[in-house]
Amino acid sequence: KEIVITTDLRVDLLRLIQIAPVEVVSLCDVDKQMLSEAADIVASRQLSKKKPRTYGDYRQMLKGLRQRGLTPMVTLHHYVNPLWVVERNAWETGEIVTLFERYVRKVVKALGEHVNLWCTINEPNAYMYHAWVEGVFHPGKKDLGLALRVAHNILRAHAAAYRLENELPRIRSHSDVD
Repeated sequence: KEIVITTDLRVDLLRLIQIAPVEVVSLCDVDKQMLSEAADIVASRQLSKKKPRTYGDYRQMLKGLRQRGLTPMVTLHHYVNPLWVVERNAWETGEIVTLFERYVRKVVKALGEHVNLWCTINEPNAYMYHAWVEGVFHPGKKDLGLALRVAHNILRAHAAAYRLENELPRIRSHSDVD
């Protein structure tokens, strides 16, 4: 069974880990923990008055998961975009490939020691469809041609992130196998 916890729902996983006894996790028969990064580190600085989370906060969460025998999976994009990505229409112009690669490089360098499982972009087809075909997610457009361009850019961003995740050396402090 999997527990899905996403930072875009503002779940305070660190607090949960600190107060939830290992026995509770064991009773739930949890063997994986999915943790969505969701660009929250960058986005929260621009969109929230709350103290933004830091890489140190996430490292502490990941260590807590591993100490409890859980395997974290970090999702790098989960529907949420930083304001500056939105303002640049980066998914539409293709600029997202360079921006996403830079972001992934920082996250993998900061958290890679504690993470073996990465999800580059959560449900890329659903994100593109709901935002550029159906128009119910931001930017709320209904343009099939533009949606196809965005789909192409999503694939390019995913490919760049995948290559980077596998090229960057990571220090392993545990015996997990990829």
